[in-house]
Amino acid sequence: SDAWTNAETVTIELSASDNLSGVDATYHRVGDGAVGTGTSVTLQDEGEHAVTFWSTGRAGNAEQARTVQVR
Repeated sequence: SDAWTNAETVTIELSASDNLSGVDATYHRVGDGAVGTGTSVTLQDEGEHAVTFWSTGRAGNAEQARTVQVR
């Protein structure tokens, strides 16, 4: 959507699946910030944010990182 979110905080929930080996970890980064782990990302600052996320499987395979714009 092109609409802006008007809230004090925005939480993004991520999910991953791997039918063969299972999911090992999910990673995310907001802008040029540090890489975090987990399936929840909370944004507290106003503005537009690039959120990049990817997961790895227990077999060591990593999916291609994807980026979404959140505002």
